[in-house]
Amino acid sequence: ACDDALRAFDPRTTCFMDTETTGLAGGTGTVAFLVGLGFFVGENFVLDQCFLRDYDDEPSMLEYLAEQLQRFTAVVSYNGKSFDMPLLRTRFVQHRIPFPLENAAHYDLVHAARRVWKRRLTNCSLGNIEQEVLGFRRCDDVPGYLIPQLWLDYLDTRDAHPLEAVFRHHEMDILSLAALAGHLAIRLADDSGPAFRHAEDELSVIRLHYKRKQYEAVIERGGLFLETSRVADTLRRECLLLMGQAFKL
Repeated sequence: ACDDALRAFDPRTTCFMDTETTGLAGGTGTVAFLVGLGFFVGENFVLDQCFLRDYDDEPSMLEYLAEQLQRFTAVVSYNGKSFDMPLLRTRFVQHRIPFPLENAAHYDLVHAARRVWKRRLTNCSLGNIEQEVLGFRRCDDVPGYLIPQLWLDYLDTRDAHPLEAVFRHHEMDILSLAALAGHLAIRLADDSGPAFRHAEDELSVIRLHYKRKQYEAVIERGGLFLETSRVADTLRRECLLLMGQAFKL
């Protein structure tokens, strides 16, 4: 994650968080009508979905979230640094409720995913990462761009049946956060050989170690990469260049 604040990251005191909102533009007019918290209780993973029946439910929902979020030391999201957290902070401030995650460490998986998989996949949306990395494909999933209108339609009709698909979509988003965080942790903790099946992904990790000035890791992982991987000459040359620079430094 390239964030020293996450060195003490502990999944047992972490909230995996996602929102569904009335729009993607942000700003004071955008409301989170569905906020999900995923967290561990013992060996169980609990999912708590907070839903607005109407706009006037928002203060009660924010007060509930403020109470629940106080016990977490970190939050995991997907693009939450750019969208979810600023939006929620705005809603808390507007209702004069202290934002409970102000000092929490934030593990935004979209940045980690891009650092590892962008070279090979280019598309690092959560849906594509699910398919290409986690081997999971959603069936009959509601497209994200339709979700805001489905809630606005519910306000007019009070027919909640179309929202069932929204709740399932939201549930899978949060479960994918936990699965992806676990997948990355397991892969990066494996020192028996290359962490990733694809050479482009493994080289991305070596390149990341180099940018972080972790030169011993560059040399160690680079050696394993060259010994155990059958890769194209361009990737081999890049790895040798990184290792050579690491030896000098």
